[in-house]
Amino acid sequence: MAELHRVLRKALVLIIMLIVTGCAGKNPPSGETEMTEMQPFYQEGPIKIRWLGTAGFILSTENETILIDPYLTRNPQAQPKVNLTLSDLSNADWIFISHGHFDHSLDIPELARTCSAQIVASPSVCENLKKKGVPAERLRPLKGGETIKTKDFSIKAIPSRHIKFDMALVLKTAVRIVKGEDDLDRTELLSLAREWPYGDVLGYMFEKDNHTILHFGSGGYYKDEIKGLKPDILLLPLQGNSDIHSIGAEMTALIQPKKVILQHW
Repeated sequence: MAELHRVLRKALVLIIMLIVTGCAGKNPPSGETEMTEMQPFYQEGPIKIRWLGTAGFILSTENETILIDPYLTRNPQAQPKVNLTLSDLSNADWIFISHGHFDHSLDIPELARTCSAQIVASPSVCENLKKKGVPAERLRPLKGGETIKTKDFSIKAIPSRHIKFDMALVLKTAVRIVKGEDDLDRTELLSLAREWPYGDVLGYMFEKDNHTILHFGSGGYYKDEIKGLKPDILLLPLQGNSDIHSIGAEMTALIQPKKVILQHW
């Protein structure tokens, strides 16, 4: 019985991590059209916004480059194609991490070796990054509520939550595993699940010259923290729950952005 419980626990961890990542590494299903390369960027006032896939973004101005949840070492078959490598991000001045799951944080130790960026995350995520070799002096732990001033931006950290998984999506993902409908390495995924816990979660509001961009890496939230934030652009994640579209709509209604860019789908 103990062995059965151990196997079931491992299976549940695997299912949850497949849900978290959205099985983003799989090839497009038969009959679906493969996405072409995305447009280079979207412009919001003086800020250029480029999606890196998953929950990753580059925010850039003439004087500064900020990365959010950069994850480029994903399956090369993942859609949409980004056609960037970690070395292409070596000019980053700051890196902001929403939470510790591998599809948000895995590339940070390597980026820390190739660029001089300061890295902002919650204390628990910073502690895990130190264990992975990121120098403590490069890390800026925030609990939420603080504001950081950079060369071009004012950034407020917002206390947040990870989305809650529902049983319907867990069971649906379990069926996919049994049928072998994904091409992820299950052993590797279990290892990543253990090594990269999500920890404490943060959202970030980026502001420059009265232009505001709000990013969340997961669809959980505290209502009082997001109500009426009214950014120009909301970078909204759509992953982790079978009713994620309703959750995203509720989140959008509370925040009241002018525009929404969907990500992590």
